[in-house]
Formats: sequence, C-alpha cells, structure tokens
Amino acid sequence: MARRDVLVVLLTLVTGVADAVGLTRLGHVFTSVMTGNMVLLGVAGGRGEGTLALHAGVAFVGYILGTVGGARIAGRAVPGEAIWPRSTSHALSAELVILVLFSVGWELARGDPTSGEALGLLGANAVALGVQSSAVLRFG
Repeated sequence: MARRDVLVVLLTLVTGVADAVGLTRLGHVFTSVMTGNMVLLGVAGGRGEGTLALHAGVAFVGYILGTVGGARIAGRAVPGEAIWPRSTSHALSAELVILVLFSVGWELARGDPTSGEALGLLGANAVALGVQSSAVLRFG
C-alpha cells in the first residue's frame, strides 16, 4: 500500500505543475481544480470578462472529456484486485501521451503561445488531468 501512496503523491506533483502552468501561462485558470474554475467563472461573469470565461470553459470541457475517457480506460474498481491495476497504468499512459503532445505544442509555441494556441494547450492539459483523476478514482 505504501508504494501506491508514493506513486499517487507523485501524480499530485504532476497536477500541481500542470495547474501552475495553467494559472501563469494559459489564461489564469486551473486545469485540475474545477471548483476553483467555478469561482473564476463567477468572477468573469461579474466583471464581464469574456476571455476569462472562455478559458474557464475550455478547462471545464477538457477536464470532462478527460474524466470520461479516463473512466472508460481505467474501468471500475473490483474487490480483491491488485493494488495498482493494469487498467490504471493504461489510463496513466494515455495521460502521458497527452502531456507529451502538450509539451510538443509548448515547444512549437516557444513557451509563448498565441491566444489560440493557449486555448488548445489549456484544453490538452485539462484533458490529461481529467484522465489522471479517473485513473486515481479507479483505486476505489
């Protein structure tokens, strides 16, 4: 059990880095904390900031798509199965592929994406973290 917990903590670090990139470089929204994006969406509505609302919306949609896809890959927890099921590794492999594609996109944008590129990167980042969320939920 301790080994799995260490791996889950490492996944949390990945989430933190991805959120930091979203907050600082991709529209000032979260890519894994949808409750925070609900607050930002309210702020955007109150201030009439369409760009912030668009970015929060892209993060929501990406995260939802990621959780649905990740849940399909990871499946449901089954009593008595391995501490780290193979399907969890498959889901996290899908996340890794998405993060690699994100990194390629980031490099192509030279770390300074245009607004359109930022939306695409934000969406990809949110999809990856949605997949991760479903994979971790697989543990039951």
